[in-house]
Amino acid sequence: MNLYELAIEEFMYDPEEGIVRRKKDGHIGWDNGRGYLFHKFRGKSIMSHRLAWLIVNGEFPTGIIDHINGDKRYNRISNLRIATYQQNNANRKGWRKSASGLKGVSPKNGKWIAQIMVNRKGINLGCFQSKEDAHAAYMRAAIIYFGEFARAD
Repeated sequence: MNLYELAIEEFMYDPEEGIVRRKKDGHIGWDNGRGYLFHKFRGKSIMSHRLAWLIVNGEFPTGIIDHINGDKRYNRISNLRIATYQQNNANRKGWRKSASGLKGVSPKNGKWIAQIMVNRKGINLGCFQSKEDAHAAYMRAAIIYFGEFARAD
């Protein structure tokens, strides 16, 4: 049997809820402490969203799976897409404890600096009077560099 056949023998996927359950006991997996659900499959721990992808598409994804809405437990196929490492990072939520509260914005000498990370290199987007103007500059750059993966929050 191939991996797809083994997966559908052991698991069921509810496309409405976006939940993978073990057929034997209905178990929806366990949380790894970082918000992702996992299952044991073929002796290994596997993320539920990767199992959902396998069950729906008949093969494991070749790259990273990105949750479009940022919710790691919302595993509807319509919320999942293949992404590069950079695209997945672009779609991450900003740091909750940042001084500005806005993604790509930090304070400096009474003003606000906008920065973006592209291909592991920081790009300074300028210095602004307001954090809102700095965030707008970040978002313009994010759309240019990351397209549909750009995330405001």
